[in-house]
Amino acid sequence: MAWQLMENSRDNFISSFETGDTLYKSPRDILCMAFHTIHAQQQVVCGGTTACLVSVYKNEDGGLYLQYANLGDSGFMVVRDGEVVFRTIDQTHYFNAPYQLAIPPKGRTVIMNKPNEASHFEEQHLQVREGDYIILATDGLWDNLFDEDVVDALVLNCRNCTNKADIVEKTTRDLLVKTSAVSRNMPKAVMTPFQRYAMDNRKNWTGGKVDDISIMIGCIISA
Repeated sequence: MAWQLMENSRDNFISSFETGDTLYKSPRDILCMAFHTIHAQQQVVCGGTTACLVSVYKNEDGGLYLQYANLGDSGFMVVRDGEVVFRTIDQTHYFNAPYQLAIPPKGRTVIMNKPNEASHFEEQHLQVREGDYIILATDGLWDNLFDEDVVDALVLNCRNCTNKADIVEKTTRDLLVKTSAVSRNMPKAVMTPFQRYAMDNRKNWTGGKVDDISIMIGCIISA
């Protein structure tokens, strides 16, 4: 489900440039059409997924602007000069039950949301700059590492690496390794965002949470 949704989104995004069709311009429009295609063409038998789409474009004034559509507890942050300047907020129905797009197995009822329920930003106010880093990830990252830990890993590599490609590659690898270890409580259990979330909901939980971990990092550079 997740793979098919992203493949359809990619195709729709490419189509927006090749055809000039305004239907596909915003990330939320792209997400809606991608999910519609899964249904219309019966591309997936059953499954569920969160979703996070981000696009950056240059406006007529020459400024760079970011648009996004985020459904569930995946998300992204924008880091500028070692500081978080934007961070998405999780969408959940209740404890550990994020919004999700789903095609349920026959005869079963599951949590289902519509793509137009995604939190989104499509106005020309979220401006980004050259040198900004955009870190997108599933909750496998956000449940196990605090935002400051993610930023610290990026800042360390900004100091130690000579070019942005190396910064992006090494930070992605470092975050994957650290997240995987924390999620399995290796070498020992430490306080995590998920543990704090559980405590806030009066649930008994210690340490990390094993989950799928997908991370993508991009840097804004001059064309």
